Amino acid sequence: MSGRVFYEEGGKRLVIGGDHAGFLMKGPVGALLRGWGHEVEDLSTHSEEPVDCPDIAREVWAQILEGRPSGGCWCAAPG
Repeated sequence: MSGRVFYEEGGKRLVIGGDHAGFLMKGPVGALLRGWGHEVEDLSTHSEEPVDCPDIAREVWAQILEGRPSGGCWCAAPG
């Protein structure tokens, strides 16, 4: 992608999810999406305490598959 950012401005309802490893990343990502005019619902953990990642992922994908948000973002560490 050569450092280019692709986005669509404004008006989408999005969900953001992630595990404890992505906790520090989700704040800036959510702020960026809100800055572009999107409504962002945070379904992820609210601390760096370990959590069961599949439970959060199921909720994020369930909402996306039901068409409630226009899309979503996942913040986590690989591993």
